[in-house]
Amino acid sequence: MFRKWLALPLGTVAGLAELLLLGVTPAIATLQVDVVPVWPASGAVGDLIPVSVLFVNASSPPNDTESVRFDKILVTPACAQGFAAPCPIGDDDPDVFKVPVATGDPQTPACASVMFTVGVPDPVTGEVGLDPHSTIDLGSVSGNVNLSCQVNITMRVFRVPTNPAAGPAVTTDPLTRVIFFGLATQQLVSAHNSTQITVHKGSVALGSRSKPGTNNVAPGTAVVDLAKVVSPAEGIPLTGSVRFILCHPSEVTKNGCPGGTGRKVGSGKPLVNGAATSDPTIGTNALGKYCWRARYLGDANYRPKNHTDPTAECFTRKP
Repeated sequence: MFRKWLALPLGTVAGLAELLLLGVTPAIATLQVDVVPVWPASGAVGDLIPVSVLFVNASSPPNDTESVRFDKILVTPACAQGFAAPCPIGDDDPDVFKVPVATGDPQTPACASVMFTVGVPDPVTGEVGLDPHSTIDLGSVSGNVNLSCQVNITMRVFRVPTNPAAGPAVTTDPLTRVIFFGLATQQLVSAHNSTQITVHKGSVALGSRSKPGTNNVAPGTAVVDLAKVVSPAEGIPLTGSVRFILCHPSEVTKNGCPGGTGRKVGSGKPLVNGAATSDPTIGTNALGKYCWRARYLGDANYRPKNHTDPTAECFTRKP
């Protein structure tokens, strides 16, 4: 449903008061632009997602003969409610998304391939201004030419909402508004609309290796596992910890240390710059091949991840 329009005529208060004193109700002509934001239904932390906003001159008579010009385009990527723009204080949820790039769609001649400068997010509302590098006019409805402009926006999903909107868990309401004016009447108008997106936790890459990483570990030699967790590009920094599990020879398979087997070594180790090292163990009395399994336990923005490697995470106990 469109969050329609609000007209702000540039007449004088004195003139309106005079009409009212004469018993005349002033007929204030208004312009209308429909705002249609299109976002994917969901995204995950670290993803680049395509977003678009379509603006259409939908003025009815007598303003159907008037072209309109954009004054400002503003996007609030995340808000706890989609009923008003800008996002009210207390409903804001900044830094859920970042806006790297915005460009006019080539299929809408009114703003075809126009580049936009992406402003700094408002610290209170999270609203971001998109300033076109050239003038954008929408033609008149009666003329039926260049009635629409579509702005394509690339969004980076940066974190899971902490002030979610109503609906499924971790849902947020992106808001879009435009301020424009009629070229003939100079009437200033604001229009806005909203949509929803669900933000999922992101996936990490996890690698680890046993140390010492040899095929002949002497009895009583302390062995550790070194883990490195990498977040998606430009996602929020990782927190959380890594659990280390060691599979003994009777549990090892061709794939290493499978889930559901092995013995936990020490406690979970918090990440420091994305890395963690297990407690040392000398509990390797049986002859044969041992393999580690590392498990990143996840945090508010990233899912847990298991990793085992039949080569880098394994060693052989020699007689």
